[in-house]
Amino acid sequence: RCVEGGYETVGTIDKSSGTYSFTDDGTYAIRVTDITESSVVYTLEGLFGISDEIVVDEEAPVLSSYTFSGDIKTGTIDNREFYMSDGIINISVEDALSGVNSSTWSVTGIDSSAVSVDSDGLGISIDTSKLQEGISNFTVRVDDNLGHSLKKEYSIHMFRVLPEITGISH
Repeated sequence: RCVEGGYETVGTIDKSSGTYSFTDDGTYAIRVTDITESSVVYTLEGLFGISDEIVVDEEAPVLSSYTFSGDIKTGTIDNREFYMSDGIINISVEDALSGVNSSTWSVTGIDSSAVSVDSDGLGISIDTSKLQEGISNFTVRVDDNLGHSLKKEYSIHMFRVLPEITGISH
């Protein structure tokens, strides 16, 4: 890595595969030294056409919003949320470093026809009219462009049909 007054070695070299792994953010260059201690410095841009500035990304995408367009009521006993009408659940994520890989969205546990990926690839929409009455458990997963995964489990209670009391009136 380029530092004031020279260079320092940061990262790990795997000699068997010929790969170098960066461990810190920074501006990088490659210094080649021969047996006579003569050296030449090459920039990453000059060698590979990539930026000399490297940002190490070890983080998965993060949930940025969860909204529902329908009516939700909170229960009085255990504060459980009841989805009282059909609507659209919008779940969005963000990944500030490598970005969200929009082709990796997956939702398991509910009918796939209820799910669509937003046009910007940063979120999904779930049409609750395609969910059964009662509890629906589902898992949402998405990766960033480096393969780090966000996996979140949801349990929602669709309560669109109110109970009806029938019988003989007194």
